[in-house]
Amino acid sequence: MEDKRAKILDVAVEEFASHGYKAASTNRICEVAGVSKGLIFHYFGSKEKLYTAAVTYSVDLVMEEVSMDDMPRGNFVEGRFGRRSRNWLLVIGILLFSS
Repeated sequence: MEDKRAKILDVAVEEFASHGYKAASTNRICEVAGVSKGLIFHYFGSKEKLYTAAVTYSVDLVMEEVSMDDMPRGNFVEGRFGRRSRNWLLVIGILLFSS
Protein backbone atom coordinates (compact mmCIF):
# COMPACT_ATOMS: atom_id res chain seq x y z
CA MET A 1 0.00 0.00 0.00
CA GLU A 2 2.87 2.42 0.68
CA ASP A 3 3.96 1.97 -2.94
CA LYS A 4 0.59 3.30 -4.10
CA ARG A 5 0.75 6.22 -1.69
CA ALA A 6 4.26 7.10 -2.93
CA LYS A 7 3.12 6.80 -6.56
CA ILE A 8 0.19 9.15 -5.85
CA LEU A 9 2.57 11.66 -4.24
CA ASP A 10 5.04 11.48 -7.15
CA VAL A 11 2.25 12.12 -9.63
CA ALA A 12 0.67 14.83 -7.45
CA VAL A 13 3.97 16.74 -7.23
CA GLU A 14 4.18 16.81 -11.02
CA GLU A 15 0.52 17.74 -11.40
CA PHE A 16 0.63 20.61 -8.91
CA ALA A 17 3.96 21.85 -10.28
CA SER A 18 2.64 21.78 -13.86
CA HIS A 19 -0.83 23.19 -13.31
CA GLY A 20 -0.85 24.99 -9.97
CA TYR A 21 -3.22 24.15 -7.14
CA LYS A 22 -6.45 25.45 -8.66
CA ALA A 23 -6.01 23.85 -12.09
CA ALA A 24 -4.52 20.59 -10.80
CA SER A 25 -6.87 17.69 -11.37
CA THR A 26 -7.32 14.77 -9.02
CA ASN A 27 -8.80 12.94 -12.01
CA ARG A 28 -5.48 13.32 -13.89
CA ILE A 29 -3.58 12.23 -10.79
CA CYS A 30 -5.78 9.10 -10.60
CA GLU A 31 -5.28 8.32 -14.26
CA VAL A 32 -1.50 8.74 -14.26
CA ALA A 33 -0.99 7.00 -10.91
CA GLY A 34 -3.30 4.17 -11.92
CA VAL A 35 -5.45 4.40 -8.80
CA SER A 36 -9.06 5.20 -8.01
CA LYS A 37 -10.15 8.61 -6.80
CA GLY A 38 -11.46 6.91 -3.67
CA LEU A 39 -7.94 5.70 -2.84
CA ILE A 40 -6.55 9.23 -3.11
CA PHE A 41 -9.20 10.50 -0.72
CA HIS A 42 -8.70 7.48 1.55
CA TYR A 43 -5.01 8.37 1.93
CA PHE A 44 -5.27 12.16 1.92
CA GLY A 45 -8.87 13.18 2.61
CA SER A 46 -9.01 16.19 0.26
CA LYS A 47 -7.21 17.93 -2.58
CA GLU A 48 -5.86 20.48 -0.10
CA LYS A 49 -4.41 17.76 2.13
CA LEU A 50 -2.93 16.02 -0.92
CA TYR A 51 -1.28 19.31 -1.90
CA THR A 52 0.13 19.75 1.61
CA ALA A 53 1.41 16.16 1.57
CA ALA A 54 3.02 16.72 -1.86
CA VAL A 55 4.89 19.79 -0.59
CA THR A 56 6.01 17.95 2.55
CA TYR A 57 7.05 14.94 0.46
CA SER A 58 9.15 17.17 -1.82
CA VAL A 59 10.88 18.86 1.13
CA ASP A 60 11.56 15.48 2.74
CA LEU A 61 13.13 14.16 -0.48
CA VAL A 62 15.46 17.14 -0.70
CA MET A 63 16.42 16.86 2.95
CA GLU A 64 17.17 13.14 2.58
CA GLU A 65 19.44 13.83 -0.37
CA VAL A 66 21.40 16.69 1.19
CA SER A 67 22.79 16.44 4.71
CA MET A 68 23.11 19.56 6.85
CA ASP A 69 26.91 19.28 6.57
CA ASP A 70 26.61 19.55 2.80
CA MET A 71 24.45 22.67 2.90
CA PRO A 72 26.21 25.48 1.03
CA ARG A 73 27.28 28.58 2.89
CA GLY A 74 26.77 30.99 -0.02
CA ASN A 75 24.10 30.81 -2.69
CA PHE A 76 21.61 28.23 -1.39
CA VAL A 77 20.71 26.71 -4.76
CA GLU A 78 24.06 26.87 -6.52
CA GLY A 79 26.24 25.61 -3.65
CA ARG A 80 27.05 21.92 -3.69
CA PHE A 81 23.62 20.71 -4.75
CA GLY A 82 23.43 18.26 -7.60
CA ARG A 83 21.10 18.73 -10.55
CA ARG A 84 18.39 16.54 -9.02
CA SER A 85 18.33 18.58 -5.81
CA ARG A 86 18.10 21.84 -7.76
CA ASN A 87 15.16 20.36 -9.67
CA TRP A 88 13.41 19.37 -6.43
CA LEU A 89 13.99 22.85 -5.02
CA LEU A 90 12.38 24.27 -8.16
CA VAL A 91 9.41 21.92 -7.79
CA ILE A 92 9.04 22.91 -4.12
CA GLY A 93 9.05 26.58 -5.11
CA ILE A 94 6.43 25.99 -7.76
CA LEU A 95 4.26 24.03 -5.36
CA LEU A 96 4.52 26.64 -2.65
CA PHE A 97 3.85 29.64 -4.85
CA SER A 98 1.50 28.31 -7.50
CA SER A 99 -2.08 29.51 -7.52
